[in-house]
Amino acid sequence: MKIKVEKKLLNGEIIKTEELFFNIPKSISDELNWEDGTVVEWEVAGFMENDKEARIVLRNIDDNILE
Repeated sequence: MKIKVEKKLLNGEIIKTEELFFNIPKSISDELNWEDGTVVEWEVAGFMENDKEARIVLRNIDDNILE
């Protein structure tokens, strides 16, 4: 897993972009069938008993609600 942070100057303001890279099995990727550019919502669904891991939900958001 890798986190990439990028900062850009846009109209005099610093814009910060964070990207999380992780691997999943190809069979899951194939089943989801999300296209590049798919808008995804992130939700913390809880924490594991060891308090060192979080359970994360990635939810595919229909582009039409953003219009």
